[in-house]
Amino acid sequence: MVQLTRRSLLVSGTAVAAVGGLAASGVLTWDELHRRAGERAPDAGSGTVVIVTLYGGNDGLSTLVPYADPAYHDARPELAFTADQVQRLDNRYGLNPEMKGLAGLFRANKLAIVRGVGYRTPTDPTSGRWTSGRPPPRRSRCRPGGSDDGSTRPGTIPSAP
Repeated sequence: MVQLTRRSLLVSGTAVAAVGGLAASGVLTWDELHRRAGERAPDAGSGTVVIVTLYGGNDGLSTLVPYADPAYHDARPELAFTADQVQRLDNRYGLNPEMKGLAGLFRANKLAIVRGVGYRTPTDPTSGRWTSGRPPPRRSRCRPGGSDDGSTRPGTIPSAP
């Protein structure tokens, strides 16, 4: 089995992008992902969304750095990157100094960054939905604020008049 590292994932991003919607069809091994990516080129003009989740040691403020925000430097006096260290994206944000490749893609308008996306309180079920690509189970057909039997809360029995 091929060892998957952060670097190999980013380097192989083109292969992952070619797969498109295959991730929703089930779990693929790294070798299977590469094989399927070579079977069919993406449709001309089709957009591609690649979501990179770096579990473990990734620190969002060390990835997309708010270098111009004094609160960032106040909160991280030992860890904060300075304006001259980051890969500048604009006059407020920069990427980690080691992310030269992604900074180049951003400057070439081939990469967009969406900040602050996620669940307010991530749990195993919600994290599983992100990683599986499958929608959540269908909800019951209860009316908002009450159930089909007219009670105010699902699962309760209405009071007798």
